[in-house]
Amino acid sequence: MVKLFIALLAGTLILLGFSYSQNDKKEHIPSQIKPSLLSSQEVYLLESLVNAEGKSEPHIGKVAIAAVVLNRLKNNNFPKSVEAIIFQPGQFLSVNNGEIWSIQSEDSARKAVIDAINGHDPTEGSVYYYNPEVFTMPSTYSPVKQIGKYIFCKLSTNN
Repeated sequence: MVKLFIALLAGTLILLGFSYSQNDKKEHIPSQIKPSLLSSQEVYLLESLVNAEGKSEPHIGKVAIAAVVLNRLKNNNFPKSVEAIIFQPGQFLSVNNGEIWSIQSEDSARKAVIDAINGHDPTEGSVYYYNPEVFTMPSTYSPVKQIGKYIFCKLSTNN
């Protein structure tokens, strides 16, 4: 009887989009999110970054911030984990000033991360962004577009 209950419970959880394995570090998330190579820790870090960096940004701006991190994962010029990208020295103001840990997470950051994981990239493949009121664009950046207060960029092919 106990085995039947466990089998029914496991089947129900699978139908609802949840999975479990003792060795599984993947995020246990609903099925509306595409399967991801991100661990639950990486999803949390990405949400924290989006929440801090995009606190005053519209939804599309928050998606764009998450997309930049995911684009870096695919680019050989950057580290190969979300954690290493986020904590790479000098890359994100909210990491440098500790704001990444001091702002309470919002549902809007999670929704933006989900959209980015599902493939929405309003930055057209950008791997950098900056606020022109705070930072001057280096010559190695090639601007793609502005979303909210940030300008999103790729590496310039002229250098």
